[in-house]
Amino acid sequence: MLTEGALRKRPSARLLLLDGEDRVLLFQSTLAVGPDAGRRYWYVPGGALEAGESYEQAAIRELREEIGVRIDTVGVEIGRREFILTLMDGEVVAAEERFFAVRADPSAVSFDDWVDSERAHLVDHRWWPAADLEGTTEVVFPENIGDLLVVALGTGNRREKSL
Repeated sequence: MLTEGALRKRPSARLLLLDGEDRVLLFQSTLAVGPDAGRRYWYVPGGALEAGESYEQAAIRELREEIGVRIDTVGVEIGRREFILTLMDGEVVAAEERFFAVRADPSAVSFDDWVDSERAHLVDHRWWPAADLEGTTEVVFPENIGDLLVVALGTGNRREKSL
């Protein structure tokens, strides 16, 4: 059995991308490996840090690469989690995620910079109101997204502030 100490650490920056109506953008993919292979799930954008990158720098880069939105700063960290994660290629890693909230106009969102491997995994995307997230039976990661939204909206990142 693998233990967390034996696994490669995978630090990642994750984004709660909020629009002017306090909806959050989620992507939907299908699990490719493991006992739940074929199961669909929703998740927030983001990805692994590159060599020498801070979590904040990774969040800014991931926002540009995955969403097409360019900003200079992501503000304060609103949450973090550590867990064992099975990547799309089957590798098991010790994931270390930090979350940042960012405002964006939905019309500014673009998937033009996605690479083929990203496009192959994307099933759908949707702007979710918090109430829909609270009542959904669909799988959403992170599981505590409602708590993160409360923190995001309480950090001065309210709708009257926009990028």
